[in-house]
Amino acid sequence: MSNNWYVITGAPSAGKSTIIAELAKQGYATVEEQGRLLIDQEMAKGKTLEEVNVDSAEFEVAWTKFQETREASVDPAELTFFDRGRLDTLAYFAYYGWPIPSEITALCAGANYKKVFLLELLDYDKDYFRVEDAETAAAMQELFGKAYKDAGYDVVRIPRASVDARVAQILDNL
Repeated sequence: MSNNWYVITGAPSAGKSTIIAELAKQGYATVEEQGRLLIDQEMAKGKTLEEVNVDSAEFEVAWTKFQETREASVDPAELTFFDRGRLDTLAYFAYYGWPIPSEITALCAGANYKKVFLLELLDYDKDYFRVEDAETAAAMQELFGKAYKDAGYDVVRIPRASVDARVAQILDNL
């Protein structure tokens, strides 16, 4: 299956959501981070962040299914930027040393993106749903690119720069 989908990835605090917001502002189709939406849904039911258990293999499985469902609603012909792709889950499994369930292997094998952009880390910014600290984010950074490279994707590194410069580099590499 061919599509016109691009993934913006990187560790927590790489600037993914900011880049996605700028691309949307410029008129591009974008899909916000599904993990954040899943956390928000669970917290709206009265759960705490700890009860959502975002630092677990179970959460990663739920997130990956949630991502797959969201992708199924996107027109494959429309140029679309995703704030994370399904293979991001492999970075979390690798970092924590969790065994990868066959369900995750299948969900990741079913993913299809045209290209992946790996954003270099910015200064760490803690927000309401991040459980990682700056050291964890730095340790995870290369795992995101590796997950996609190992699956045969073209991964373009986007260095630290202004939002406009990063967006321009992404658009120049479509």
